[in-house]
Amino acid sequence: MKTKAITLENDIVKLTPLSLENCEYLCSIAEQPKLVQYSPSAIETPVDLENYVKIALKQQEAETSIPFIIYDKRISSYAGSTRFMNINWKIKY
Repeated sequence: MKTKAITLENDIVKLTPLSLENCEYLCSIAEQPKLVQYSPSAIETPVDLENYVKIALKQQEAETSIPFIIYDKRISSYAGSTRFMNINWKIKY
């Protein structure tokens, strides 16, 4: 099953597909001190962040993840990234 590009949006945020091209919008966010102190993902440097995005995109290719970049409409700025993870398409609820 191949997923198509999905955009999720309401009055506050817009989630669009994450890509290497929009990775640059996350650099200033990822540099914030202690942002991911409890996360196993290293994103503090541009190289680490790019690797994080590449892993998310590989998971998307494997159809186990759908990654997004988050745009906060209230402040007209990018706010981070998120994703649906560990997707198992065989289980239907």
